[in-house]
Amino acid sequence: NNDLKVHFHDTQKTGSHIARFVFIDQDPLTIDRILAHPQAHLLNPDNLISSNESSQNVYPIAFNSSNIDRIKDVLRKEYERCDTCQGVIFNHSSMGGTGSGLTSKIACEVRNFVTKGLVNNVILPSFGTNNNHTALSIYNTVLGMHSMVENFDLTFCFDNEALLQKAIDLDCY
Repeated sequence: NNDLKVHFHDTQKTGSHIARFVFIDQDPLTIDRILAHPQAHLLNPDNLISSNESSQNVYPIAFNSSNIDRIKDVLRKEYERCDTCQGVIFNHSSMGGTGSGLTSKIACEVRNFVTKGLVNNVILPSFGTNNNHTALSIYNTVLGMHSMVENFDLTFCFDNEALLQKAIDLDCY
């Protein structure tokens, strides 16, 4: 089914499908939780990348991550598995170091081999009266904005507080 091939690729050995999905987080515990999920067999474990180095929630530390070569290799392999790649979708928050700094670095690197169709879904800190974001999350977001403007063809911005309220309203939180 061609529709399925948009987000999955066939495995040669078992005939099952593996998601065209790369998950990156500096925190290895997040990756462990994903691997413990009952549907983890749909993911390629090589595409779940973590590091023992902390970005300390700071854009420049994450931007200069030593993990970038491994990330580039994994992304390039996924790209090369596609017959005709129509684009890459990034989903991230801009408030922490990984979401702002590392995503900015990855977007710069991916732009070298994906020339069209970079889409960005980013969760921004809330600037309303009820927000509790630190100056650091604002700092990370402002620094990450340059990458969003330079590297992405399309960016969708979501308000963190509004998403949280919607999750509470839907009883998902």
